[in-house]
Amino acid sequence: NTSSPEAYQAYLSGRYFWNKRSKENLEKAAGYFQKAINLDGNYAIAFAMLADSYNMLHYYNFTENSNEIIDKADAAAQKALSLSDSIPETHIATSYVQIAKYKNYEDAIKSLEKAIQLSPYNPTARIRYGWQLLRLKNID
Repeated sequence: NTSSPEAYQAYLSGRYFWNKRSKENLEKAAGYFQKAINLDGNYAIAFAMLADSYNMLHYYNFTENSNEIIDKADAAAQKALSLSDSIPETHIATSYVQIAKYKNYEDAIKSLEKAIQLSPYNPTARIRYGWQLLRLKNID
């Protein structure tokens, strides 16, 4: 949470553009999450969503330098976790970094399970968890 109405508004704008999933909108989302962070440097969910904006830019191959973008995602996800491990988005963002950067699928599953434990009906956690189960266990 934040006590800054401006940071919260920037965060909400970021969520709006994050949901649109085009390159331009994910870049706008990252900009809004960064603005929220600039206004409140302890805004864990803004760091988590910044990380996931970078994750989605990487996932959809919307970036020319995939190593640089996943490093940015990793840094933002780690900062989010250091601020709060009780927000599901921090674990969701971390899970993608664990896969894309470290190829650590088991820890990615654990991160997603933690996100689901924190928020059982979170659709992003559920769908990404399903993807990982399919990848690892070849569920039909």
